[in-house]
Amino acid sequence: MQSMTNVFVVDDDQPTVELISEIFTDEGYHVRGFHDASSALAAIEAAPPDVMLLDVRMPGVDGVDLFRVLFKRGLATMPIIFTTADTHAMQGLIAEGVKFILLKPFELETLLNCVAEALGSPREMPEQGIPVPAQGDPGNRTDDVHICT
Repeated sequence: MQSMTNVFVVDDDQPTVELISEIFTDEGYHVRGFHDASSALAAIEAAPPDVMLLDVRMPGVDGVDLFRVLFKRGLATMPIIFTTADTHAMQGLIAEGVKFILLKPFELETLLNCVAEALGSPREMPEQGIPVPAQGDPGNRTDDVHICT
């Protein structure tokens, strides 16, 4: 049930955090917003969310660095949806083992569907963070990577 689902939104852009938080609150989710990776990490260590939306580019510790820390500490057990406007960053994210990518800007329906898809894919979480073997054509994506557009 959505009312029991905890969503973390991590983005250095305050209006983005507020908008996404409001959308998911209206949908019945419990939402916590964070403007930096350090405060998100502390909250995850205390009580991991059911799903996290994580911005790739942030000052200081960015989303990829936080993802690596979570993986090393065994905390990358929830679906993590990377949000980015940088389409060139996708191959690097896939190589890091990222399973969900939401391209900015996004429509409301795309955001909601991406989170629903991530929440419905628990079978992929044990492999999240395991680097994907390099492929000959960078345009090829593995079947278990979900790009929400």
